[in-house]
Amino acid sequence: MPSILMIKPGWAEEIGFMHPATPPLGILSLAAFVEKQRPGKYAFKVVDEKLGRLNHREWSDLLKEIKPDLVGISALSVEATRSVELIRIIKSFKPDLPVIMGGPYPTGARERALEWTGADAVVAGEGEIPFLEILDYLLHNNSLDGLHVPGVLVRSRKIRDAAGYADMVMNLDELPRPAFDLLEIEHYFKMYRATTLDSGTRYLPVITSRGCPYACIYCHNSPGIAYRTMSAARVVQDLDWLARRYNLNEFEIMDDAFNLNRKRVLDICEGIRARGICTRFSFPNGLRGDILDQTVISALKSVGTYFIGFAIESASPRIQEMIRKRIDFARIEENINFAVSSGIFTIGFFMLGFPTETRKEMLKTVEYALRSRLHLAFFFNVVPFEGTELFDLVHGPEAVAPGSERMLYDLQYAVHSLSEHVSSFELSAIQSAANILFYAQPSRIYRIFMDYPTSRLELLKSAMGFGFYMFWNRPRALLKQFVPRLK
Repeated sequence: MPSILMIKPGWAEEIGFMHPATPPLGILSLAAFVEKQRPGKYAFKVVDEKLGRLNHREWSDLLKEIKPDLVGISALSVEATRSVELIRIIKSFKPDLPVIMGGPYPTGARERALEWTGADAVVAGEGEIPFLEILDYLLHNNSLDGLHVPGVLVRSRKIRDAAGYADMVMNLDELPRPAFDLLEIEHYFKMYRATTLDSGTRYLPVITSRGCPYACIYCHNSPGIAYRTMSAARVVQDLDWLARRYNLNEFEIMDDAFNLNRKRVLDICEGIRARGICTRFSFPNGLRGDILDQTVISALKSVGTYFIGFAIESASPRIQEMIRKRIDFARIEENINFAVSSGIFTIGFFMLGFPTETRKEMLKTVEYALRSRLHLAFFFNVVPFEGTELFDLVHGPEAVAPGSERMLYDLQYAVHSLSEHVSSFELSAIQSAANILFYAQPSRIYRIFMDYPTSRLELLKSAMGFGFYMFWNRPRALLKQFVPRLK
């Protein structure tokens, strides 16, 4: 039976006091799909470096033990550098071992991913259908040279003719549940996760829809990836089964656009109540905040929702139009206030440093956050990921990512302003001031303390982690960035 090793790369470097780790849904979904289509034909092994990075010797020992016939790597852009390191280790062990790369990074930057990482093939788009075709092809062929699958680029071919995106499973109800049994799932219950409020929670992440119908210019959401949802009945069935199978007390809903279909949201909530599923729910990826209403928020609260993210990005109407987010500020503020009043802990996501953005517009965004009733806020600098319209706007449609790969993809600390009106140094100062002013408000400190949805000990640990990042890791990184002799 062919052995398939699936890898989720670790971060390029440790990212602070808290090290989040969440079960890698992408590769677990691929494994489950292949097992459903080809029962017992392939043996899968999953290694998630978020639980702990392996060094070169440990990887060599593991590869000798597993003897994989193929390696699959799923990578975000921030995991690209580590992916390169892993592929070099794999190729040093066995140069002809096929390595396939998928995920958001190669979807957005397929040519660069193929050339830079050393992978033998990359998949642009969703992976279930092309990954199955790759596995079946390699059963009868010694190389990928003759493989022609939509969305798959093969390194060894001189002419790379697989344009477009991979074929998708259109009916999500036909997909099996992710293969959580491939993991030692108890390890994740001890870790921080996407909802970084506590650790030690028996939870699992779930995705109930794919794609997004919006077209924000900074997002990797590709035009070839249609928006699809699972039925409310299937969602409730999965939640009930998973809660019983793993004795869970929480789910993280990781959809990009969970609440677009209002009736589906209400039907899911009704199904949860009818089945008596006694878990909590969080939305760390956020909901589309300006299409919520009090009925939907109340329904979510009634089934145990305690944490919602609101992706606001900018308080400038001009920037909102430019990035095609087009938030209704009055509606989203109304919904934040109602969620807070309903006892839901809230976080806002903001972005600073868009092309042409002025200092006044950045400060308007900071002012909006300070004026809001949000409990928490993140102030990100804008990053033009390759494969997005924002990248084309900044660098041109024919460009490849400039500068060192490490600076571009390891984005935990580096600050680069895309605006000609505000320097990178000034942007870093605005970000730092925004964080200090936001979290130094006495009324906000009081509300965080009173409303924090887990224990006071977890609040203390989270505060220490944030302080470690703000006053140690981030200043050190900024000093290295802006004072060259310290590099």
